[in-house]
Amino acid sequence: MGLLLFFTQYTSLGQDSTNWSLRGYVKGMYTGAESSYSEHFMQTGTLHGRLRFDFNPTERIAFRSDIRNRILKGDAVQMIPYYVDLMNDDPGMFDLNVTDQWDTDFIWVLNVDRLLMEYRTKSWIFTAGRQRINWGLSTVWNPHDVFNTFDFFDFDYEERPGSDAFRLQFDEGGLSGLEAAVSSDVDGQLRAAILYRFNNLNYDFQFLTGYSYGRWLGGLGWAGSIGETGFKGESRYVHTPYDTPFENKLVATVGLDRTFDPGWYVGVNGLYTGSDSRIGSESPLLSFSYDRALMVQVNRQINPIWIAGVSIFYASENRFALMPSISRSIGNNLEVLLTGIGFYETGISQNSMFLRLRWSFSS
Repeated sequence: MGLLLFFTQYTSLGQDSTNWSLRGYVKGMYTGAESSYSEHFMQTGTLHGRLRFDFNPTERIAFRSDIRNRILKGDAVQMIPYYVDLMNDDPGMFDLNVTDQWDTDFIWVLNVDRLLMEYRTKSWIFTAGRQRINWGLSTVWNPHDVFNTFDFFDFDYEERPGSDAFRLQFDEGGLSGLEAAVSSDVDGQLRAAILYRFNNLNYDFQFLTGYSYGRWLGGLGWAGSIGETGFKGESRYVHTPYDTPFENKLVATVGLDRTFDPGWYVGVNGLYTGSDSRIGSESPLLSFSYDRALMVQVNRQINPIWIAGVSIFYASENRFALMPSISRSIGNNLEVLLTGIGFYETGISQNSMFLRLRWSFSS
């Protein structure tokens, strides 16, 4: 609350200048979850406020800070092992999390997931600090996001995590460019990569090479269309030059999507991982992993204020997930969302339901 008052007052002092801006949202969400692991039906409430503060002292220099402020109360806090530790985990070079547990089922979590300085020229952009390095092209899985991974089922974190990094971008003009970035985590593990992108034959292509946690990697990605159907894909191969528990592995994804009148969207995405590598959900309510998967998404814009959809997920070892949702816009800044996630495999099931109200604001 003190941070909110501080930024509100500070921005009010500079409202006559276009150098400052403050925007964000406040969300309230109810979560109900049941699992075959437990006979207890868990209920948890979350109050989530986000602030994005931008300051542009000159045309070439910009500063940005994003703060997530969450209060969680309920069974998930009390009953899920290490839940507080998971919420307090900051994998970056600097620990920008603050967590306080007021009771056995009541915690407060503050996280700074963007804190950066950007310098621009006509062709170059240099960015230092905690930032989102979004190199992925695909819809569900992004092997090219070397610095920032995300969980598709974590729908309530639209902005996705950031990394403590230095990033240099060069724009050749048109759709071609070169990017290089280097990052380190709290353990001093180094990640560095270079991405080259260009457009040819109405396709956006990108090549990736780099070094991550002691292993070399390379990748190829593309985004274009076959007729009126979008066609995207990414691949990344990781080479281990010495004996290690991590084997050489390939991660690849391919997807097709298309929009139809009136307001229909259909997308199909597949994932393949070689060796014994697996990808998993990071949500404490959905603990599962997989090495091959297929995702089908169907959405319908019913009218300007109603959107409904469903995502159907099938993975190796007969793992199945279903994620239906419906949302309604109430005015320009208010939205209500009802969604669920059900995960099923032989003898095991996990079901969660989420009801969320979101109010956005800007100054």
